Amino acid sequence: MRLGFGCELSEDDDRDLVFEYAGRRPRYALDLTEFYLERAQSTSSACTGFAVSQAVFARDSHEGDEPELQSELGLYGNGRMCQAAYKAIRLSQSVETASRVAWTRDSGTSLRWVFKGANRYGMCAASAWPFARRRVTTRPGFGVMAKMRKNRKLRYKRIYGSGAGLVDGMLDALADGFPVVRGARVPQSYVDHRSGVLGPPKEGFESLGGHATTLLGYQNEEVFESGSWDDWGENGDGYAWLSMSYLKATTREAWAVEAVPA
Repeated sequence: MRLGFGCELSEDDDRDLVFEYAGRRPRYALDLTEFYLERAQSTSSACTGFAVSQAVFARDSHEGDEPELQSELGLYGNGRMCQAAYKAIRLSQSVETASRVAWTRDSGTSLRWVFKGANRYGMCAASAWPFARRRVTTRPGFGVMAKMRKNRKLRYKRIYGSGAGLVDGMLDALADGFPVVRGARVPQSYVDHRSGVLGPPKEGFESLGGHATTLLGYQNEEVFESGSWDDWGENGDGYAWLSMSYLKATTREAWAVEAVPA
């Protein structure tokens, strides 16, 4: 089975808002799982776009708004374009050329660039630019880009910490009703997972790549994660229940999606 990865580690930036949490929260049941959507990135590197799209949909739904799935391709593409533009500026190169080339390369990007790309270039409904593997390296037309520029902006905050502290921060955000997107290392046990609660990986495991997913709830010592792979997870339905020890061992970064203003 061929899988897509594509999540780079986000750089630290003092301009990012930081999610403040008080520490360990009671492990009471929290449930955004009813807003889970089964989608798949195929063999592309678009996991960051899928993770943020799921988080936006869940946040909209939780707030009682009329939910509309945002284009995973648009989020991923605009993230790559924003990353390329920033690099071009630093190197005194053509931003226009770098941005155009970025759309032609399925090179992956970080969650931070997807957030920044959404706020700089906008988002559009998935119905306007639906996912297809062949479209990953194709820039949408002017009509779709115009819709992106007119759309909403995100308010997101980075959850800092390491190990158990980072896990507590993610739970705190979920307890407040905020979907959490995380960038993680992937052990073979995650790829092979099909049922039950995924326990901690072997000590010193080799990571197969960087992957972005969305956390939508937890109960006791188990967290619900929405993925973006075909035939993966619980009964092959694209989601999994993870142990806290698994989260602690694999999470590299996490972000809370707090609001999606109209």
